[in-house]
Amino acid sequence: MFQWVRQLPGSPGIFLTFDDGPDPDVTPRLLDLFDELAVRATFFVIGEKAARHGPILRRMLAAGHAVGDHSWDHTYCRFFQARSRLEAWIRRSQQQLEDLTGRPCFGFRSPAGVTTPPLIQTLRMLDLPLVHWNRRYFDTRFAFTPAKARGAAERLHAGDVVLLHDGNSRAPGQLIEAVRVLVQQWARCGSFEVFH
Repeated sequence: MFQWVRQLPGSPGIFLTFDDGPDPDVTPRLLDLFDELAVRATFFVIGEKAARHGPILRRMLAAGHAVGDHSWDHTYCRFFQARSRLEAWIRRSQQQLEDLTGRPCFGFRSPAGVTTPPLIQTLRMLDLPLVHWNRRYFDTRFAFTPAKARGAAERLHAGDVVLLHDGNSRAPGQLIEAVRVLVQQWARCGSFEVFH
């Protein structure tokens, strides 16, 4: 069944999601942090990056994190090509991720959240949920700092889907510390969920 996920009413926690990885520097540091804090997250990975960093994906899954598809190469022009090419692009990343992890991906997050009628038709045909977000902090353009994280945590509600980036982060060092603050602040109110 095709789904468009923005908020999940009734969910007891928030969904902490990361796009554009895996990044060989940032992603393992996030995974270390999540091990320390006993938190699980969802990573929407780029197929061609995943092909170069398969052990990072396997580590994600072994630790209980979820892995979703964020396209083969994060190329926007794909949305405006023939539907057969769009389908091949999605199938390519799906197959790569399944080969690396031994399991199918639970969903697709489109680069930059672009949504077109051909994309929706293709995902319906593939029976692949489209997963978006409702909280974003533009961390590929501006550093996501601990101070921003404190403010963000105060505005979160159960069921929120938070978008951050382990690939292309503006300030990776600050991101790690900001995620620590976000997790510690929100953990006082609720739990963290992953997509399945």
